[in-house]
Amino acid sequence: MPELPEVEMRRRFVETHALSLRIKRVAVPAPSLLDGVSAQTLRRALTGQVFETTHRHGKWLFVRTSAGRWLVLHFGMTGSLGCYPTRDAAPRFVRMRFDFANGLSLAFIDPRKFGKVGLTNDVQSFLQDRRWGLDPTAPGFDRAAFHQILRGRSGLLKAVLMNQRVIAGIGNLYADEMLFQAGLHPAARVEDLKPATVDRLYDAMTEAFAASLAVDTDYERLPERFLLRHRNGAGTCPKCGGTLASLANAGRTAYYCPRHQRKRS
Repeated sequence: MPELPEVEMRRRFVETHALSLRIKRVAVPAPSLLDGVSAQTLRRALTGQVFETTHRHGKWLFVRTSAGRWLVLHFGMTGSLGCYPTRDAAPRFVRMRFDFANGLSLAFIDPRKFGKVGLTNDVQSFLQDRRWGLDPTAPGFDRAAFHQILRGRSGLLKAVLMNQRVIAGIGNLYADEMLFQAGLHPAARVEDLKPATVDRLYDAMTEAFAASLAVDTDYERLPERFLLRHRNGAGTCPKCGGTLASLANAGRTAYYCPRHQRKRS
């Protein structure tokens, strides 16, 4: 599932390929993806407009049009973007397409159709209405803010990290990476964390995001010490070489090293 770094790469993709281009046509072959807006309203709002700028918050991508409205994109489990000449055959699983006057098309591609597409007049109101948490890469989100967010909470740490109303953007993969780098068991609890441990977790989060973006979220290009390179049923720990273990945690499968991510009694 696309998490914060993957959605950031999609934001950069739009910045590179789709800004300042006039929208000639909007095709909606999968109207089930539409969230709070009809296909007719979406076409009317976007046709003839220009994508001017972008904004990302957590896993949400916003693209502002020249009319002042924002296209809202959420990529679900398998959503991505593609750009190609309109005259060429479209790739598979195109669920929405924006044809530009210059002959290019921007496609929302989603094999499993779990993504969402909508419109909003105001990004902040959109986020506040849904009570999404702070974006950990936004200005002002620092070590102190991270401590404040976790202070006074209880329950499984991984579930808290993945709760989009607590912190926006962390999913199963990066939560596992954070726990791995911080030496924490997947069943660690928030109320048991010491301040120094929260610091390690914050450093692990910022480093994981930065490293992933530096390699365009291509996990095979990450440094060897990152769990994301090895995170699967046959994976081995990059620190000790032991076989990774897995368990169900926060409704998802967690991978970890039982040797150095020991559960504290």
